Amino acid sequence: MSVIQIPTSSTGFKESIVRDARAAQAAVNRMQMTPQLNPKGMVQPLGKITNAASEFQKSMDASAARVFAFGAAVGVINGISDAFKGMVLATAQVEKSLKDIQVVMEVSDQAMRKFGDGLFDVARNTATSLKDVAESATELARQGLSAEETLARVNSALVLSRLSGLDAVKSTETLTAAINSFNKEGITHEQIVNRMANVDAAFAVSSADLAEAISRAGAVAQSSGVSFNELSAVITAVQQRTARGGSVIGNGFKSIFTRIKRSGVRESLEEIGVATKNLDGSFRSGMDVILDYADVYKTLSDSQKAYTSEQLAGVYQIQNLQALLQDLNSGFSIYNKALGVANNTTNEAVQRNEQLNTTLDALFKQTTLSSQELAASIGDLALSGNFKEILKFLDSLAQKLNSLFSDEGGSDIAKNLIRG
Repeated sequence: MSVIQIPTSSTGFKESIVRDARAAQAAVNRMQMTPQLNPKGMVQPLGKITNAASEFQKSMDASAARVFAFGAAVGVINGISDAFKGMVLATAQVEKSLKDIQVVMEVSDQAMRKFGDGLFDVARNTATSLKDVAESATELARQGLSAEETLARVNSALVLSRLSGLDAVKSTETLTAAINSFNKEGITHEQIVNRMANVDAAFAVSSADLAEAISRAGAVAQSSGVSFNELSAVITAVQQRTARGGSVIGNGFKSIFTRIKRSGVRESLEEIGVATKNLDGSFRSGMDVILDYADVYKTLSDSQKAYTSEQLAGVYQIQNLQALLQDLNSGFSIYNKALGVANNTTNEAVQRNEQLNTTLDALFKQTTLSSQELAASIGDLALSGNFKEILKFLDSLAQKLNSLFSDEGGSDIAKNLIRG
């Protein structure tokens, strides 16, 4: 086999290789190396992400709507439940309050319903709870008053309570004590409250102080010929000078007015020129005796002052007497001014109560009372018949179940069942 030899030094072959290399280089240079991106391929993944986010938002909105709807439904259900409970409680409270009064007054159901309307009117007028009004009415009903008179006195007592800060029962007792103590004057409950309110507004004494003192000293004061206005003026003068409080001042002048009639005290007063009896032999007014004693007191020696003051007031109440004497002998007597205010009283307590009714607190209370009255009226219609029968049945059922588990006479089967 013969071998073909290619001459490596051939000029034509070399030029061919160089030419091909240059052609290849030129082809590479002509190539476009800028990368080409596919926009459609990029948009499709973003669209999938956006769509997924939108669906997630819709799911969250739907979940939130369900939560709000459930909360609203629960709120409505609870509101209805609370309203029903409130209606039942209001009905039960009003019924019990009226029944307590009816038992004492012994009136018919029809008359009691009318009386109940009057109680709500009093409660609204004085911005007082029905419970307090009913307690005051029950206290007055025990005195044998008519329904109309009871309502009128309840209104006055609660106006006094509102102005003085005393509770309803205490105000009722104070008003009753004042009326009974000064019944010879023919003073009415409206006059008592108005005079106390008028003096309260003009001097440094509260209606509570006046009420406390009058309830303690009223009966003794009247038996000594002292009027309601005079006693109020005495209390005002001593309270403004000593600030000892109505109960202390009341007890003090109860003792003083009692001691004036004692034979030894009268003899001591008459020795210094103070008359204790009228020409017909009757005792002079206790206040007239004290006023005369105050005039003579300025002329007495120190020993006479000490002796007669102790005789008249005793050791423990001498401070109250000294305070009144100082006031009476001063150039600006609080006693005389307070007496003038009390004598010129009209309807000051009524006016102050009306002013208090314009406050936001009073309006809230009045609205609450009207709502309570409405709930009680609806509840009386809705619950008066079958509802009571249901409660009676449940009570009977509970008693029977209790008997099954009692120690004596109970059911062994029921007991063993519970133990198991």
